[in-house]
Amino acid sequence: MDTIFQTLFSRDPEQIHAGTYYFKIPDLPMFDQHYTLEDEVRSKGINADEFFAKGKARFERDLLSHYESRNVHSPYDEVACWRFQRFLQGTEANQKIVDVFCEIAEKGTPFMDLGSYHMGLAPYILHLNPDTPCLLTNRDRHYVDVLGSCVRENFGNHNITVAFCDELHIPLQRESIEVVTGVIPLSGASQDRIVDSRIMSLDEMHKWCIMSVLMEVYRVLKPGGYFILSEVGSSMNFSWTELDEFFEKHEKIYGYYARNEFYERLKIHKAQEQYCLHDDMIKVAGFDIEIKDTYSFKEAFENMPNWFYKEHLPEKTRELIPDDDLVELEFTESFYVLRKRK
Repeated sequence: MDTIFQTLFSRDPEQIHAGTYYFKIPDLPMFDQHYTLEDEVRSKGINADEFFAKGKARFERDLLSHYESRNVHSPYDEVACWRFQRFLQGTEANQKIVDVFCEIAEKGTPFMDLGSYHMGLAPYILHLNPDTPCLLTNRDRHYVDVLGSCVRENFGNHNITVAFCDELHIPLQRESIEVVTGVIPLSGASQDRIVDSRIMSLDEMHKWCIMSVLMEVYRVLKPGGYFILSEVGSSMNFSWTELDEFFEKHEKIYGYYARNEFYERLKIHKAQEQYCLHDDMIKVAGFDIEIKDTYSFKEAFENMPNWFYKEHLPEKTRELIPDDDLVELEFTESFYVLRKRK
């Protein structure tokens, strides 16, 4: 494996284990604590070790299938590639996006995928050139453990490095890299953080996180470098009445706990819509918008296992619900190709 990222790190990791780099998460005075998935699982009285052990195989299976579905050379398949289905439809904007991926892959330009979930946007580039040096990062230690294990076992022919770090404190030197990619790296940076209300409001915290990540990416990018990202848009449409009717109809399957858990997460998501990325934030941070492609997609909430713990519902729950009886939520996302001004 190429050690190019070792030469680009701005500080030493606390630990290096099986090729994965673990950097210290900084203590930020405005936050009461950093709330992780493990904290959330334990707070609900769930055995965290058992929960993560069961989830490891499913995560690796999902990651591998997600990776295969993102090959830009594949025929258009809206089922296999639901979030980025527009990439393969041949619109002018989407062709420009693919052209940028091809440019990066052809040069073998080292890049970082920030806050990688399911490897983020990295597969689009790695499918074109598996030798392209890639740094995958996330600030959930357990997720990084599993991601690193999966990469070692299944992507040995790729030049992938995995690192545990915070999006607000990227461990790279100033102007050290030409490309940064990510799926919701900005809005995702504010999730699961508990802010000290004496210092800033939730509104201020979300905007502060978005601008902080933009400025961090600006810092590590070389002049003229790309920041390629997909970000949640300004709307998530659904009917509370329809959801109520659905849960009442399938109360025996889901139960009261799953219903309340899902509703709480929906409310949080709706509340965060007002903190989404705006074009003026991008320009203030020093980026030019080369491509912006906004689109909507629908997703049945049964396909979102992280929104409530399906592992703790009866087995084969999904099979008990007819496909035509699923409730679909409509989301809006925007895909950006940003460039740091020279």
